[in-house]
Amino acid sequence: MASKKKLGYENNFEMLMIRHEYISKVKNPDPKWIKQWESIVNTTAMLMYNKLRPNFSKVGYELDDVKAITNCYMIGYMGLYSIERNKKSRDKILQSFKKRLNREPTDQEITRKERTNLISFLRQRLQHASLICSRKARNITVGRDRRAAYAFTKDSVPASDEMILEKGAKLGYRKITKKELKDIKLKARVENSKELRDVDGFLIIQLEFLNDGISEYDYRGIFINDLDNPYHKSPEESLILAEKDRNIEKFHKLDGKNKQTILKTFIKEHKDDKDYKDEVLEAKKMIKKLVVVV
Repeated sequence: MASKKKLGYENNFEMLMIRHEYISKVKNPDPKWIKQWESIVNTTAMLMYNKLRPNFSKVGYELDDVKAITNCYMIGYMGLYSIERNKKSRDKILQSFKKRLNREPTDQEITRKERTNLISFLRQRLQHASLICSRKARNITVGRDRRAAYAFTKDSVPASDEMILEKGAKLGYRKITKKELKDIKLKARVENSKELRDVDGFLIIQLEFLNDGISEYDYRGIFINDLDNPYHKSPEESLILAEKDRNIEKFHKLDGKNKQTILKTFIKEHKDDKDYKDEVLEAKKMIKKLVVVV
């Protein structure tokens, strides 16, 4: 029997985010769950989003997206692990009450336990979801952390750290292995030396280029406060916006008499159009304020 393929964040990001392995196992989810646990889902999503926002923001997730994902987790829990549908969970709570209180739990106590278990489950899943977002963001950059240590040789030529890391051998530098570097560092500590040198006495340089992934700043174009930016609009809306800006600029360069002519023409064309009621009133106010030189 072929083993089941493990999902990875690089190619199965969305399936991992909604925990597809849970959803696919839930049989006949009850639509009432959404309403029943709405307050728990929304509150938990909001708290965890505020706590882990940098990671969610890296892949463009806002609070509404996190709420939708949290609803998926809730359905997975209620369908697979709830006290009502999972015999093992129910038996566990029954045994706990009999042991501690020598009685079975009431319906209210079971509901309260269900609520506590659900919140715990959602928090764990959202915590893990934020890590997946962080990994995906690093993957988007198509880069990874790069570290290496090189020793100078008699043939070394001056070069930048980037060039040494890329073409160290060609530039006359000898790459140091991890084991060798470990031994050299130990020797330097014993000798109380700040410099690292190989067995031949050549200086060693350590190169480190970290890939920090994508920052929230890189996604500044997806946030709500940028929605007036033309890049968020359709091509038609962007064109209209650009034309509008150009027309306003031209209008402001005109003298009073030409401005008055344009405004009067606008009023005449749109005075009976309800959609332009506010604009017509504004145009009349502008005419009153114009100083026309005769």
